[in-house]
Formats: sequence, C-alpha cells, structure tokens
Amino acid sequence: MNYPIIDSHCHIYPDKIAAKAVEGIGKFYDLSMYYDGRYSTLVEFGGKIGVKHYVIFSVATTPKQVHSINNYIADTVKQSNGLMTGLGALHPDGEDIEGDIAEIISLGLKGVKMHPDFQKFQIDD
Repeated sequence: MNYPIIDSHCHIYPDKIAAKAVEGIGKFYDLSMYYDGRYSTLVEFGGKIGVKHYVIFSVATTPKQVHSINNYIADTVKQSNGLMTGLGALHPDGEDIEGDIAEIISLGLKGVKMHPDFQKFQIDD
C-alpha cells in the first residue's frame, strides 16, 4: 500500500533572515545544520524524496515577532497551492494572547507552534 509522505515538522523563514535563523538554531543546539531554512529549499529537497505535503511554522523568540511570523506563514500557505498547512506562532510573554489567537484563526492557520527551549518556559506550565 502506498501512503503519501507528509513532513509534519518544517521550520521555514523569509529568505532575508533564513540563514541567520538556521545559524542560531545550530548554535543553540550545538548541531551542524544542513539546509538553509527557506521555503524553496524545503520543497526542492522534499520533492526529491516524494513529500506530498508539509506542515510549516516558525517560532517567535520575542512577542514582537508573532504578527510578522503569522502573516509570513499564512502567505506562504496561500501561495503553496495546497502543498502546505501552517501553524501560527504565539509567545508566552505576549501582551494580547487572545488577540494573537484570533489573528491565527482569521489567517486560517491550523494550530500553534510553541517552543519551550527557545521561548524559555516550562513545557508543563
């Protein structure tokens, strides 16, 4: 039986900051990073192995990044012709979490990505 391949954990970033974001992740985890964090690279290499769908997101490391990340992910999903499902970003120190959630819903994003390591909160809080 053939099943479609879905990559359900894809961090992507706007081209202008992707290299810096990937470098930061590599340093944070002390890992070598092999790809550049760009949408085009994700689709190129995923396509080579038969990925049919991607779940994309990015992490807000500060509250002020939430709005721009959510808009970037939503725009990318819209331009993907059904290839992507997007998750929104929240930050636990945001001043208007309810407003941020309302924005995520209005943008058509299907869930939320939070990251205790980067956002510095306890996962069970």
